[in-house]
Amino acid sequence: MNYSLDSLLARMIERDASDLYIAAEAPPMLGVKGRLEPAGEIPLSPDDTMALARDALGQERWGEFVAKCEINFGLKRHGHRFRFNSYYQRGTVAMVARLIRQDIRTFEELGLP
Repeated sequence: MNYSLDSLLARMIERDASDLYIAAEAPPMLGVKGRLEPAGEIPLSPDDTMALARDALGQERWGEFVAKCEINFGLKRHGHRFRFNSYYQRGTVAMVARLIRQDIRTFEELGLP
């Protein structure tokens, strides 16, 4: 596998991305300021997405995911908190992670009037 969960989350923080999208047959994608940007060039295989989900979930939550085919959970890595949703998409494991901001942004930082 060309990506690790830790490296993808670190890239997410580095690029100030709000979201990380992981799906088979596509490279990991980052949501940055309302636009999607690739987090790498190499598409993930179904085995890659499953391995990333297993890493994020851990053994206990993996069993719950397999039983329910979807799970929401939180994770702390690199001093930041993330909210995850893991699910099946077209018969393969997929995930979305959202960075939970530690700071409260101003209207200007959010681009609001």
